[in-house]
Amino acid sequence: AHEFQPLNLALISWGLAKLSYQAEAAFEALCAAATSQIDEFVPQNLVQILWACATCGYRDDALLYGASRVAKRRFRDFSSQHLS
Repeated sequence: AHEFQPLNLALISWGLAKLSYQAEAAFEALCAAATSQIDEFVPQNLVQILWACATCGYRDDALLYGASRVAKRRFRDFSSQHLS
C-alpha cells in the first residue's frame, strides 16, 4: 500500500504551491509518489498536482509523461474546468 493516496499528494502539493513554498526535495518526493500511482488519480487530483508543480516552477518529466498518458486515455473524464 502507498503511504499517501492521490488525494493526499494533490492536497499537499496544492498547499505548498499556495504558500509559494519552493522546496525541490518535497516536490521531488511528491512527484515520485504520484508517478508510481498515476493511474489511480482522478482528473481533479491530477490537475492539482500539475498546477502545483507549474506554480512552483518544478518540472518532473516522468510525472508529465504519466499524466499525459492518463489524460489521453481518460480524456472524457476531464471537464472544461480541469482543462482550463
